[in-house]
Amino acid sequence: WGMMQFSRGFTKMLRDNDVVVPVALRPQTPWNIRTHTLNSSFAENFFWVSFCPWFEIEATVLPPLSREPGETRGAFARRVQQSIADELGHVVSSCSIAVKKRVMKREAMRAVERR
Repeated sequence: WGMMQFSRGFTKMLRDNDVVVPVALRPQTPWNIRTHTLNSSFAENFFWVSFCPWFEIEATVLPPLSREPGETRGAFARRVQQSIADELGHVVSSCSIAVKKRVMKREAMRAVERR
């Protein structure tokens, strides 16, 4: 399992002394149904979740984190993400939302070519 890169966007609204409380989410579906893949859109994810007989999410609240002196927003976002990944036993991949969008576009083009 891997975790897509976080955007540092959430750090734009933080002041230097603000605290972030990371939360690790563990979704559970019946029969281990995968409701999200790298090339699935939000609508597709929502579709599969909607037809699951049940959907459970376990939330683990992690220790609060704040930016260290001199720490960049990007480094802080990576540190927050790494704390969540460690809790979940996942690795942080080099895949970002931009990469996911390119993959989805390429898959859509391949689907059109097959028709």
